[in-house]
Amino acid sequence: MHKSRFSTICRRWYNTSIGKNAFPNARSNSGGLLLNSKHNNITKTLWKYFNAPGNLMFVTCNLVTFAGFVTINSMVASNRERLTEAKLLEAQSSLEVDVQNEEQESPLTEYSSSNFWCPAKSPPLATYDSQMAKMSLFHMLYAFYLYRDVLSAEENSKVRLPKDWKQEVEYLQDYTNNATVNCTHREMDNFYNEWKREFLQVFADLNKSQRFTLPTWKDYPKPLKIICSKLYHNDMEDIHAFADFYNEMPSLGVKRLLRRWLLDYTHLVSTTSSTADEKFYRQLLQDSKGDEVMFNTFASLLLNPADTRRTCFLPKQDLYQIQSASLDTVLLILKGYVHQREKMNKNHNGPIIRLLSMLKKDCVVGPGDQPKSKTVRIMLPTDDQRDLLEMTMTPQKRKRSLALISHHLEAIELLDSISKWNRPT
Repeated sequence: MHKSRFSTICRRWYNTSIGKNAFPNARSNSGGLLLNSKHNNITKTLWKYFNAPGNLMFVTCNLVTFAGFVTINSMVASNRERLTEAKLLEAQSSLEVDVQNEEQESPLTEYSSSNFWCPAKSPPLATYDSQMAKMSLFHMLYAFYLYRDVLSAEENSKVRLPKDWKQEVEYLQDYTNNATVNCTHREMDNFYNEWKREFLQVFADLNKSQRFTLPTWKDYPKPLKIICSKLYHNDMEDIHAFADFYNEMPSLGVKRLLRRWLLDYTHLVSTTSSTADEKFYRQLLQDSKGDEVMFNTFASLLLNPADTRRTCFLPKQDLYQIQSASLDTVLLILKGYVHQREKMNKNHNGPIIRLLSMLKKDCVVGPGDQPKSKTVRIMLPTDDQRDLLEMTMTPQKRKRSLALISHHLEAIELLDSISKWNRPT
């Protein structure tokens, strides 16, 4: 330490001045210690200071208090991690389910290549897929509005419709029974299933799809005009473009049709590496909250490692090149299944056990210096990637993840709720 700086410190602490030649050979004569026999004034001052009962007690108490704080904080952090792991185990054990005997209907529809016609030689995917997507969306939405107006004749008599559109509706009404239509989930599904069966034939005509252009929409009803305008100005080249189109739709019924469409025609929408895709995935889950079948189908994208549709929403983790989901996404799906169990009396023990196992085994901590800035992501490996993940997931990494989850209030509340299901009252 510089001599002048040390002198200033000594004067401030011990009210003792040190001359310029106070310890010229201190390091050589005393092994580097300041308590040299030639400098009794410094030695006496330090000794008096530490020998005073009050000062000694002050120093000792502070050291003990500091050590106590460190010990308590370590014990609290360790206890939180153990409690969180215990809650996960308790929640899993509370679901007394025999997976082999439990009858579970998977909401996931499996498709083979024969379900979709694909030309031997096609234009570049970005152009061909976006063209097919726009044609498909227009065809579906045009058919829906026509279908709705044909089956709502009495309501339409009070609404002023464009002349050409009204004539088309009246023409088709002669071939239908006097029925009414409501935008219920079941009615919307019936329409969508009928439309998809008819529309598959359109895919068989490549020339028709390549020549497709949006017709003039000036004679359409106002909601359909808005949709056609939005679709015309949307390139529909990736999932971001579809998300923009989805959020601009005027009604919940139309949004539900678009969710059904996206599940069947995800292959027409290019993927990106942006985290905004996962945010849109959470939005689709939220919008499907009141519809058990739709919610479970979107949830199955995360739970099924063989489902290629989830690449549209969930990015790959940079380090391992394995798809992953945020803790918020996994908890949102878990919360949906808990809601179905408690409010709708629908048991989905298999998916819930899968989600709890993922929280326990497949969590990694993202970058960040402070605990609040760090993020927990749940890895979603395929069967081929499982061994790689097991090699990289150490007990220390799992412990860090559990430490962050233990501070997540919603996660703890969900685990407590699940743990009480089969508990005797």
